[in-house]
Formats: sequence, C-alpha cells, structure tokens
Amino acid sequence: MNRLLQGDVGSGKTMVALLSMLIAIDNGFQAVLMAPTEILAQQHFNGIVELLQNTNLEVKLLTGSTRTKERRVIHEGLVSGELSILVGTHAVLEDVIKFKNLGLAIIDEQHRFGVAQRAKLWSKKILLHRIFLVMTATPIPRTLAMSFYSDLEVSVIDELPLGRKPIITAHRREKDRLSVFQFAREELRKGRQIYFVYPLIEESETLDLHNLMTGLENVSEFFSEYNVTMVNGKMKPSEKDANMQYFASGKAQIMVATTVIEVGVNVPNASVMIIEKFREVWFVSTASIKRKSRARSRAKLLYINDFG
Repeated sequence: MNRLLQGDVGSGKTMVALLSMLIAIDNGFQAVLMAPTEILAQQHFNGIVELLQNTNLEVKLLTGSTRTKERRVIHEGLVSGELSILVGTHAVLEDVIKFKNLGLAIIDEQHRFGVAQRAKLWSKKILLHRIFLVMTATPIPRTLAMSFYSDLEVSVIDELPLGRKPIITAHRREKDRLSVFQFAREELRKGRQIYFVYPLIEESETLDLHNLMTGLENVSEFFSEYNVTMVNGKMKPSEKDANMQYFASGKAQIMVATTVIEVGVNVPNASVMIIEKFREVWFVSTASIKRKSRARSRAKLLYINDFG
C-alpha cells in the first residue's frame, strides 16, 4: 500500500493512523510515525499513549533532544521487537535505528519530507509488500501528480468533527487595522488566543511588506497587557518548538509568526488568525495555516491587504 490520507485538521487522521498501526501490530509487525517537528511528534505521542493506556503495547518517542540513555532503550526495543510503535522526527532516519520487523510507516505533513527521506525508512527493514501511509491537510502539486498517475492511492476524510463550524474569512484594508486590532482584543478578553502571520522576517528593498520584527513590535505595543511569543524559520528548531509550546499551553495569548506555523500543533483555543499582506504568502502555506485557525467556537480568518 502506498496511500495518501487527506483530511482537515481535527478530522481524525491520527485516529486512522493509530488503527492502521494496531492492525500491523496484530499481524506481527512494528509501526513508525514520523512528523516534521519535535512539538508535532510530541503531540502525536501524547495522543497515542493516552489512547493505548489500557493496553500492554509499548510506545516510545524519538527526537533530536532524546537523551542517550533513552535512545539506547529505544534501539534495543526496536531490534528485539518489544517496542511496537515508534513516534519521532527525522531522528528515526538515523542509520543506527534498526527495526526487527517494520510493517507500517506513517508520515504526517508529508510535504515537509523529501522522496529520499521517505525512502530511507525502508532501508530499516525492507518488506515484500511495503505499507506506506502519508497524511496531510494540504497536498502539494507533486503529491497530486503522483496520485493522478496512480503512484499514490488517495483516501479523503471529507467530514468534520461534530460541532465544528465553518471558518469566517474576511478581507480588510490597511485603513481598517485599528478596528481589526480592537476585534482581536475582544477575542482575547473572552480568553481566546490569536495568530498574526507575516510573509517575511526582514525588510525587502523591493517589496512593501510588514516584516515580522516590525509586526512583533506593533502587536506587543498594542496588546501590552498580554503575553506575545514569536516563531520564524531562522530560529533553531528547539527554540521554535519551545515558543510554540509556550503558545499551545496558553501561557502566551498571541503568536506572531511567519508561515512556518503551517506545520505545528493544533491550538483549539485560538479563534482568530490575522494574515498580513497575504498575496505574498504561498498558496499552499495560506491553505495550510488556514486550517490551523480551527477553534472550538467559530474561527475568524482576517486578511489585511490594500488591493481587491
């Protein structure tokens, strides 16, 4: 099997992945789930452990920050076959990682991994029938082409969880910025959280854009009574994960970020996402980060741009 599972954030892809892993384990195989970031891998691990807490199945997490002693335990468990499920980041691709009988490989946010990286999983233990499941909310054109030419089968979860409401999307001009910020403050007073998304980290001489640092300064000044955190692509992975976790835990009420947040944890309490100069944000990134704005109540997605 070589299958793409497409579904919106919160639609149940992880549950499908877990059920697939249990089927593989029931047939005597091991399973691995790989995510592009440490915080996302941690989210998957926590969810799987919670669902399997009444079973005797062993689940381990392997990331770049996993300590040597714990790595040794994981390596031994994989080789002996006692470790049934491994959840991790690119760390699972290390040459030292060996499986006794890998039967199912699952990759979340698959557009963040290259072909060579995905193929390397199978160097761990080649199977006669490769079972590969990749999951995404936003398949990239190359993935769609693979599907079109029958190299990749597709399953779509087209239903949303019970109670999920549609996202309200609106476009506002620069002159409306104050009213947008005031609306954001009203949401914060309700106990919600907010994303501000910017396309650049530094100023460009050719593009009239609000860069991330200017945005951070403006947001921090206007919302001085709230905690603000930042994430961008130039930060170290550990720093990005720490800041994202700070926001996900509710300790920060506002996240100022570039499109790097298109791959990140779900924050159900975040009810508003404001995207600056969205015409400069790549379409796939826009579609992906839009899916992050799913809140328990009706979410609002606001674009600020002086055209259209």
